[in-house]
Amino acid sequence: QDKRSLAMALNSLSAVYCAKRQSEDAVPLMEQAQALAQEMGDKRLEASAWDRLAEIHLERHSYAEAVFAAEVAVAIYQDLQDSHGEALALNCVTQAAFAKKDFEKAAQTAAEQRAMLQQLGDKSREAGCALNIANIRAAGAKLEDAIALAQEAQDLYRENKDKAGEAKALRMLAELYADKSDFDQAIEAAKDMRKKLQETGNLRAEVGAVRTLSGVYTAASMAGEALRSASEAIVLAKKAHDKTLLAESLILVSETNLALAVQDSPDTLAKGSDRSVKPAQEAYK
Repeated sequence: QDKRSLAMALNSLSAVYCAKRQSEDAVPLMEQAQALAQEMGDKRLEASAWDRLAEIHLERHSYAEAVFAAEVAVAIYQDLQDSHGEALALNCVTQAAFAKKDFEKAAQTAAEQRAMLQQLGDKSREAGCALNIANIRAAGAKLEDAIALAQEAQDLYRENKDKAGEAKALRMLAELYADKSDFDQAIEAAKDMRKKLQETGNLRAEVGAVRTLSGVYTAASMAGEALRSASEAIVLAKKAHDKTLLAESLILVSETNLALAVQDSPDTLAKGSDRSVKPAQEAYK
């Protein structure tokens, strides 16, 4: 029991170091926790320790170490016949492959993970996995595949009555449609995203949705609409009493002001630049 308590304490302490962005100090703590779990013969605790080590190595961009730790965790979970633990541990393998731009490997392991979660009936995590695969496909310039996967994720979140998750899928759809220059669909997805977040009552998340909409309008060369959305983000950020979001929204207004000036005519560029500077200056006060 003392060893178990020590292992759990080491795990908690490593999380503190990671939160302080001192992940290099978290590694030896988790290695000690893993060794204690192995010494006790507690396979589940050992698998959890290896999984946590994989996450820490991934955060440090030590991809080979992350994959090794994740694969050890996967093997232990397989011995325990714990498909859920195995599926979650596979995520680090996927993320490491993605970071190394090995998109096929990343898509393969993510698909394995999704199949396991589907079999377990975990729709929320399956939806998250589908979004991961969509992101991988988008990075590999396979936009149609990415859109189809993001739509599947949206459907899964909807079935699970997860409005925040559905909003996450809609955000990806808005960005993917914009990348495809299908701006009508992108605008619709961004607006739907905002509606979902309004239903959750999460004002901070709604600020993000309005800023996403502003970005889509900018990409569509609709600078006036972009500026209106960016200005609305400022109002919402103030209501949320979030200084960081407010500063970011002020900078967004500066950027959209400049885009509007360029769109109007070169003659108004000087005035537009002046309008652009003021909100940005306000953001740094």
